[in-house]
Amino acid sequence: MKTHRKKQLQKKQIIQERLDSLSHLKNLEIPSSGWIKTIRTSLGLSIRQLAHLVGVNHASINQIEKREAQKNVTLASLEKAAHAMDCKLIYAIVPNNSSLSLDKIIRTKATKAALEIMNEVSHSMRLEAQGVSKKQNKDQIKILTNLLIDTNNPRIWKK
Repeated sequence: MKTHRKKQLQKKQIIQERLDSLSHLKNLEIPSSGWIKTIRTSLGLSIRQLAHLVGVNHASINQIEKREAQKNVTLASLEKAAHAMDCKLIYAIVPNNSSLSLDKIIRTKATKAALEIMNEVSHSMRLEAQGVSKKQNKDQIKILTNLLIDTNNPRIWKK
């Protein structure tokens, strides 16, 4: 196996292990008022106290809390506020379905693309009376799926 391909595989495995360790968080609901306000009030901190700890004015904390609730806050702002409350910001993107690995996501998308390609080709072949059996069609879809994955074909991600 080529060194570059081996390194890619190792990196992918490490990322998958990290995602697996976070999969239980996918059901974690964000409080409607946001994490900063929820944690701040749970700790008994006023906006002014948190502002002092962060090194900004109270209006800035008020804005951060409002922007977080609107999902329009920067990670840097969240991180500063979390750190000031002796907390840590954890940021991750995890698959919607916890049973899906990144490989499965790619394979599902590639299979869908392969089916679309095969449907286009099959229609033309049927018009020319050159149809193939269901087994041949299934085998061709598998081959095309693997080809799309191996070549990292952008059609995999076509809407």
